[in-house]
Amino acid sequence: MLAIAESLAFAQLDSDTLAVSVSQSHIFQPDTVLFTVDVSTGVNASLDEVVARFKNAGITSAIFYGLSSVEDPPALDWLFTVSVPISELQATIARLAGLNVTFYLQGSRVSQQLLDAQQCSLPNLMALARAQAKKMADAVELAVGDVLALSDENSLITSYNFVSVPTLAVRNGFNQVSGGFLTQAVTGSNCSLTVKFKLLRYHY
Repeated sequence: MLAIAESLAFAQLDSDTLAVSVSQSHIFQPDTVLFTVDVSTGVNASLDEVVARFKNAGITSAIFYGLSSVEDPPALDWLFTVSVPISELQATIARLAGLNVTFYLQGSRVSQQLLDAQQCSLPNLMALARAQAKKMADAVELAVGDVLALSDENSLITSYNFVSVPTLAVRNGFNQVSGGFLTQAVTGSNCSLTVKFKLLRYHY
């Protein structure tokens, strides 16, 4: 994760107040990869049967997202999205390659766990704001007093890059490598806080 901190400030000395705005921006590096897994079965198979058959490969009903049929010969294709940490990429490919399934590597994402762990920190932003306010007040020989008002805002933005790479598909145990595009998610967050402080005319 790359973190960038920025701060802006403006003063209202005529009303004995000082308003300071600070912000922190984060860019998150993808930590998971997504696979599409296509399981082909007979037309009488059920989702529970498919999940029971491939549960050791991480297939569950929670990651099922689509079903299609094939006419010749009659069959059903069950589609699942499997998400694993990047560190488990090779192990997952090896595990799926040993099964009678087709799978495709979709791309990389930022996990919800990483996003949750890097939520905006109000205490950190408040400390930045107070430090900035003190610096400005010292310059005009004033002191920073109580907080009069504050407002905060945070946003999360995700963009997707398409990276041209050889993509791997495995069908019935045979590796097929061809050119293609993988999606790479670039996620960033921005947290901002505006604090209005009381200015004191004399240091104490």
